[in-house]
Amino acid sequence: MAISFDTDQLVTSVRTLQKVAASGGNVLAHFKVVNSDTVQLSAINKGIGISLNVSARVGKEDKNKTFSVEPGALLALISGRKDVSLLINSSTVLVKASGYEAELVTSTVEIEDILPSDLKTSDKTKVGQDVVEFIAQSLPGLELKPMLNIDSFMPVAVRVTTKGAKMICYDNWHLAYTSNSKVTGELDLVVPYSALSLLTKEFGGMSFYMIATESSLYAYNKVFQLALTLPHQENQNKISPDDAFALVAKLKSSETVSLDLSSEDLRAVALNIEAIFKKGEYVDFDVDKASGCTVTLKSTHGKVQSTLRCKPTKSVAFRTGFAFLKDALSKLPENKVTFQVVGEQMLFFTKGRFMYMLALLSRDEKKPAKAKKAKAE
Repeated sequence: MAISFDTDQLVTSVRTLQKVAASGGNVLAHFKVVNSDTVQLSAINKGIGISLNVSARVGKEDKNKTFSVEPGALLALISGRKDVSLLINSSTVLVKASGYEAELVTSTVEIEDILPSDLKTSDKTKVGQDVVEFIAQSLPGLELKPMLNIDSFMPVAVRVTTKGAKMICYDNWHLAYTSNSKVTGELDLVVPYSALSLLTKEFGGMSFYMIATESSLYAYNKVFQLALTLPHQENQNKISPDDAFALVAKLKSSETVSLDLSSEDLRAVALNIEAIFKKGEYVDFDVDKASGCTVTLKSTHGKVQSTLRCKPTKSVAFRTGFAFLKDALSKLPENKVTFQVVGEQMLFFTKGRFMYMLALLSRDEKKPAKAKKAKAE
């Protein structure tokens, strides 16, 4: 049986399979003829499953409707060729194009379904295109790194209601938040950042249905199916999503000390500190209305101290872990940042439609103080 493909579409689809499913090792790309103009490509690896429906021209069908090949080898064989055809034989697939022919040995394996047969579709939630676009456009600004050994990922909570959409990436020590009142719908989801990024970026911003269980996330539409195994989020040292959203609401109404600093100055002193920083060490900020903001880090390898220009609303002193500060500094506005300092508890700043919060330390502590819980409104 011969199957003809647009080469560019086939290459894109196979690469997507590789990107999604091959991160944990080598996988096979499974081809299955669906009908006369559609072929399903799929791959499963370590709890991650993906299938894509690809347009094709299928010749007279016979019993050989499936085959499996190593995706990298297939990509190499069709590279630089236009309008390739694949001829399925019992143990090989013949790759043909104008003036070109190659043969690739296939593997005989049972092709697994991406979506479990017992999946309760009654539990599905539709994620509309505007919500997908909101998530995809917001994710780069929300990305934060897990900082402690006990944390393997950063959770992202997404809530969409008739009043708007909001997202937050968070743990006990720092968070990033954004919202959009024009995006409405019904969605309440907490998943690792990497899973949400994969779900919204690899499929062209299409709307889809989603089903989340305690251990897995499934998404599908007429074009793709995706299955992701979720890590055990209860093992994460984090506040709840309710607490995280409530904390943002509380920050907006908190009494703060406003501190304007040069983003360039902060980045420069952070680079200086890198020379002597060791894991777990912290930075002191001593802000005086007359002399400016003195930033100090002492370590077993030395000391860095720099006085930055600023005009604070009042004098204030605070301390933070350098690793968390460094993560937050990657989000600074280009020229100037305004830190809003809330006592010795936390500071936050904004960049466009994003808010970033960093928990502070008491001067008597050497570990970041956990963000205090706030009652959800």
